[in-house]
Amino acid sequence: MEAREFTLLHMRGRYSYSVASLSWFERKAAAVFYAAPPSATMDEALVDFLAAEEEKPEWIENLIYIVRIYYAKNDKENTKKYCNKLLALTPTDEDERDRLDEARKILAKC
Repeated sequence: MEAREFTLLHMRGRYSYSVASLSWFERKAAAVFYAAPPSATMDEALVDFLAAEEEKPEWIENLIYIVRIYYAKNDKENTKKYCNKLLALTPTDEDERDRLDEARKILAKC
């Protein structure tokens, strides 16, 4: 994969994030359909999101996933860092405004 392919990095990060977020029940249900259920970790997702961030800084959609992972890992320092980075940006649509609202709520919990 070309390093410049930030959208592919982001999509692979979202896949890893989704798989890592599966509940025990969801994993067992997936095992019915697959020989081995898909596996991924938050750390794998984070690597991809951070690589996408290097290629396309200030992408709100990508930054919120970085915030979510650091928050899930209880890494308050990086959660605050990326929340503040997100909150310094200007949203261009309703989805981006929602992401900034989510970042504000997460930041308030740190």
